[in-house]
Amino acid sequence: MTTFVDNITAEQTANINLLILPPVIQPTTLNGTMTMGANDPSSIVLTGTATGYSILLPNATALVAGHTHEIYNKSTQPVTIKDGTGAILGTVDQNSISYIFLQAGGTVEGIWILWNVFSGLNNYNITNSTPFATSSTTDVLVTGMTITPQPGTYAIWVGGEWSCSNASALVNFSVYNNAVLITDSLRSTQNLGASRPSIFSTQTISQVNGSQSLDFRTSTSAGTITITNRSMILIRVGA
Repeated sequence: MTTFVDNITAEQTANINLLILPPVIQPTTLNGTMTMGANDPSSIVLTGTATGYSILLPNATALVAGHTHEIYNKSTQPVTIKDGTGAILGTVDQNSISYIFLQAGGTVEGIWILWNVFSGLNNYNITNSTPFATSSTTDVLVTGMTITPQPGTYAIWVGGEWSCSNASALVNFSVYNNAVLITDSLRSTQNLGASRPSIFSTQTISQVNGSQSLDFRTSTSAGTITITNRSMILIRVGA
């Protein structure tokens, strides 16, 4: 026997629609906002390269507890998630999926739970072969060795070739986060001959918030240090 129910509420209808509607493919735009309605599909796939994009969740008074959205961020930038009042709840990083679950309605903002799943490695690799020279005795930024990655924790490797005009100079190589030395990245080495080519390398792990830059710096106790081929590799290892 089949039973038909004809007294489904508007909130229940909205949740049924979420289950049957196909995902929305949404290109991001500079500082744009996608405003979600109660009857919009549950799955959204974000594409594009624009910064400052955000998603405004539905008015929670029009929903029932358990209302869920899945945000797939395939764009190249993090996307901000906001509740119905415009308050920021969190972000969805590049190559991540955000499951957004309404715990309780009754107010415009509601109580939402965000659960982000990282679905791929975010890698960065910068290289430069233009000679960089300095005689500074305090750390200075090496040309072409700065990057501002999306939020997360990164394993960082820097390496390359160097020489110094002073035969016995003490030379330092370091990684900086937001212009602050990452102490465990500091590598000091004694020059073993004037202008003799040598190899340097250093590594560390550091967390950034999306606005902080990571960079490579050097200094020498005497003479002029010249750095030629060099590279910086970042691999995201956590949130």
